[in-house]
Order: sequence, then C-alpha cells, then structure tokens
Amino acid sequence: MFSRYLEFFIKLGSAFWSFKRFILDLIRISRKEKYRSIVKSILIEIVLGIKNKDATYINDAIISAQSLRDEISLYVPEAKRVMIAHKAII
Repeated sequence: MFSRYLEFFIKLGSAFWSFKRFILDLIRISRKEKYRSIVKSILIEIVLGIKNKDATYINDAIISAQSLRDEISLYVPEAKRVMIAHKAII
C-alpha cells in the first residue's frame, strides 16, 4: 500500500516540491480550528486520488484548496504541476 504513494511521489519528479509545499501548507492551516475540517477533506481527497488512481479526486482537492486562498494564505500548485500529478497517478 505504502509503495503506491511512494511511486506517485517519485513519478512527480520536479513537481514533488510543489506538492510537498502544498501538503505542508495544508498541515499548517489545519492547526487553526476554523479550517481543520476542510483541510482534512482535502487531504483525504488527495489520498483517495493516489490510492484509487483517479485524478478527479486530485482535481476536487485543488478546487477546494483554491477556495481557501480567498480567506488564508495557501500555496496551491499551478496547472502544469497538477497535470504532472495526473500523469503520475496513472
């Protein structure tokens, strides 16, 4: 099971750092009670996307994260990094 996640992050290549920053920002934000639930949902969508090899989960996670950017400082990977993630999932 763990190997699937490791394989995903290896396939990300140079986009790994963008996704690492994204996840670390989500973890930082989750320390605030107000955002804990939405961040948990975003992280679950990312995990489900990798686990099920389904890019729609990643898309949903990115859309949810982008909606948070209006309220709080959050790094969200740009479109070309998301496309690399789609290819890494397959």
